[in-house]
Amino acid sequence: MNTTSTHPSPAASSTTGTVYECSECGEQTLQRRGEDCNLFTRRLGAGGHCPHCDELLLVTDLDLPPARSTTESYTDNLTSSPLRAQCTTAAKGRSLKLAPHDALQRQHRQRAKHPAWQQTYRQHRPMLERSIAWLVAGGNRKVRYRGVTKNNAWLHHRTAALNLRRLLNLGLVRHHGAWALT
Repeated sequence: MNTTSTHPSPAASSTTGTVYECSECGEQTLQRRGEDCNLFTRRLGAGGHCPHCDELLLVTDLDLPPARSTTESYTDNLTSSPLRAQCTTAAKGRSLKLAPHDALQRQHRQRAKHPAWQQTYRQHRPMLERSIAWLVAGGNRKVRYRGVTKNNAWLHHRTAALNLRRLLNLGLVRHHGAWALT
């Protein structure tokens, strides 16, 4: 269900640049140096001036209502905004569509930037990718049979065979009637 927002929307806040903040005086600006103190600032994220109140806003700080459908649409007629030319050339204004789990996706992307997460990902991804490559090798990208039951049985047999081959390559042997890894 698409709705039209009456509060400053992401489109209305005009993501015209990057918002920076001075660590000394706390001033937020769109410039890399503070206007009053002339010190270098730290990057906060995408944002711009609100056309309704001229306050500097970050896109991530906007209080967006939770999505109630597959996409949520925020539109605003920006005819009075001085930043309209930088936002859009559309007659009806700019619109932004957000998926229902947009906030959750943003959180996961932030977590994925952490070095510990990246190290774990790099550690496990190659083996996972290799396992998938083994599974689909030899023309096995498509299912062979009609019906879920037969394809489910085929998939289980295929993965069991790949696991057995992997264990044999790791040194699985039979000693006195029992299997053991050497």
